Amino acid sequence: MLHFLKEFPSARLIRTSNPEIVAQTLNRCGQGRKIAIKAEDIIKSAQKSVGHSSLSKELILPRKIVQLLCLMEQLEEITKILNELCQSIIIEEMEIVTSVSGIGEVMGATFLAEIGSIERFPSYRSLIAYAGLDPAVKQSGKFNGEGK
Repeated sequence: MLHFLKEFPSARLIRTSNPEIVAQTLNRCGQGRKIAIKAEDIIKSAQKSVGHSSLSKELILPRKIVQLLCLMEQLEEITKILNELCQSIIIEEMEIVTSVSGIGEVMGATFLAEIGSIERFPSYRSLIAYAGLDPAVKQSGKFNGEGK
């Protein structure tokens, strides 16, 4: 949808466009994926839109989208490099972390990069505390305090 918004950054532009051009843009921006929404539905929504048109925003939004797409591409590249480094340098730790259900390569690499050397932590409890995963309940009898 970012690619589509780059082409049509306002409801005004969608309303005033040829439905065939909107459909072609949707298909091109979908990059071969099946698009769940039809061009006619987008045009109808744009016709009902209560948002105001702003020429300056129509100029700014596409440029912001280009920046966002560039940042997303850089993030993907950095994530790939981080994952490759973890796979080649700290193989055993990566295998252990990714053996936990729900933790994949990206989350495992991020976790290992975040904690640094596992030797920094004298026990598993200190690692859990560092990660902020050790809830403390302050409760006694009828008293219910805030946990942390």
